[in-house]
Amino acid sequence: GYFGLRSILVMLMAYGVLHFEEQHALDVYSYFMLGVYMSYVPGALLGDLLLGNKRATVIGAGLMAIGAFSLCVPNPLVFYAGLALICLGIGLFDSNFLSLYAKNYLGRKSKMDAGFALLYAVVNFGAMAGAMLVSGWMNSFDYYISAIVGGLLLAGAAIVSSFVKSESTGESPEEPNPKSAFTIVAGVILLAAFYWTIYEFGMESTGSIQRQLLELHDAPISWLIQANVGLFIVPICLTAALVWTLVHYSSWAKLAMGFLCGALAFSILHTIPGHFSSATLPLYMLAILLLALAEINIQPIVYAFIAKHSNPKYLAIVFSLVTMPTKILAYIYPAYQLHAEGNERNEFLICAVLLAVVSVGVGVSFMTKRNAPEWA
Repeated sequence: GYFGLRSILVMLMAYGVLHFEEQHALDVYSYFMLGVYMSYVPGALLGDLLLGNKRATVIGAGLMAIGAFSLCVPNPLVFYAGLALICLGIGLFDSNFLSLYAKNYLGRKSKMDAGFALLYAVVNFGAMAGAMLVSGWMNSFDYYISAIVGGLLLAGAAIVSSFVKSESTGESPEEPNPKSAFTIVAGVILLAAFYWTIYEFGMESTGSIQRQLLELHDAPISWLIQANVGLFIVPICLTAALVWTLVHYSSWAKLAMGFLCGALAFSILHTIPGHFSSATLPLYMLAILLLALAEINIQPIVYAFIAKHSNPKYLAIVFSLVTMPTKILAYIYPAYQLHAEGNERNEFLICAVLLAVVSVGVGVSFMTKRNAPEWA
């Protein structure tokens, strides 16, 4: 529901409820997203310290539902109030839901990587399905119906969240060593922020390749090109969840593999010639597949690391901190205009080298410290 509303928000403001100028609608959307990003930490604080994770999750989904219904009112003040409610709601919902989910794995930490891979698949599928379901109504009815559908989906999320278990199962988890836990959690947060910064920089440079491929190919190949990394995320996540359930190996090895896959992907993009040939599309899709593998070996594993090594009382707060750097970097990145048209090959090479260096660093660190219990 949330991702569906995001997909239609600019259209809703410009052509549906308020008839804003398109640039003004884009500006409002930008401020709205900044508000969303800044709401994670306050929402996590409320969940961990005052409301409890389950109650915060239910209240957050409820606030988003009310906000979605408010978007149907053709009054700017009510519309802005609805956006504010959605900001508050996602702040309460996101990190507290992650905490609630993680606590059910605290007694079975060997399954946590697989558990977060499964969650990542469900979230990505929900985002795609929600965007299609909410935006699909615009073709047959109007923008009001789309907002109502989004609100109903979010109301459903509030109801479902109320049935989620709020306590961990299995044996009592061990208390993490504060010093080593802080080092590991801070390290993986920085690794995630670094990866997503490089990813955003590199993917900006793929725009010209994608545009040229779209000019050369019609549907259904053009759809595959536009789907990009999202084409592979859900099936690979489900496969990873199954494999990691049956075969256990170090989470650090998965992180190193993720950065290595990212380095290989940008290396392949670097080799794509300026004059396209029949080999260009397979090379491009192979690079996109490797980027999907990189994402799956990094983001769910980072969540699992945090759940394993953080104090369960403050899990939502720590989850909000891992989200903040990547979200804020994604928000401010366009302001720097780092991408230079015509210089894509050098940019791909820079991305590949940086990710390869981190992959080696993570691998070496694990090999030298793998006998320590906290590095297992």
